[in-house]
Amino acid sequence: MKSMFPLPLNMYFEVAALLVAVISWRSLENTGLRWFLPFLLFIVAAEFTGRYMARELKQPNAWLYNFVVPLEYLFFSFIYLLYYKSKTNQGMAKLFIAVFSVYTIIYFIVNGVARFNTDFLLYGSFFMIVLSILFFLECYRQLHEQPVWAQPVFWVAVGILLFNAGEFSYNLLSKFFIHNNLDPKLKLFNSINGKLILVLYSSLIIAFICQKITGAYRKE
Repeated sequence: MKSMFPLPLNMYFEVAALLVAVISWRSLENTGLRWFLPFLLFIVAAEFTGRYMARELKQPNAWLYNFVVPLEYLFFSFIYLLYYKSKTNQGMAKLFIAVFSVYTIIYFIVNGVARFNTDFLLYGSFFMIVLSILFFLECYRQLHEQPVWAQPVFWVAVGILLFNAGEFSYNLLSKFFIHNNLDPKLKLFNSINGKLILVLYSSLIIAFICQKITGAYRKE
């Protein structure tokens, strides 16, 4: 088990987000944020499984992330769907969930799951940016009793936007990097992705703590 440890910093942040969600459960359970507890359990389990497969079993784990990555995008879209108030924005979230689900299933049927599909990252991150912008525009147009930054879901949206803006920027240029041998072993990608994960899970931790402190929630 020595090769499993030490864990990369981003995995500690994922575990920390899960622990904060558990500690904050009583303030989360009547809100849309309650879904983050099973989601984070799934993510942490997937990360440890993927690392164990690669480090201990010396087996490819691309197939695992072919399932994990699309589910992440679908989950974040579901969170936005819960918190959107505009019917138009809700429709956009539902449309993405439907189209991306169909695309994922068709891709698996045609290509299998052994090789990781980088287009999941490109398309998924692009639409997460769109859905995040729609959320912020909705916040801007509405009056709130509390400052926007005091609302837990605001921090969730901040994390989703920043994470996916970084992911999309790299993946938009990834073929150029690979073609010109600028990132042959994906060291640049792993470095960028690791730092973006820190941003995302730090934002989730802030959201859970904010929920626990302010008690501001929307019942679902």
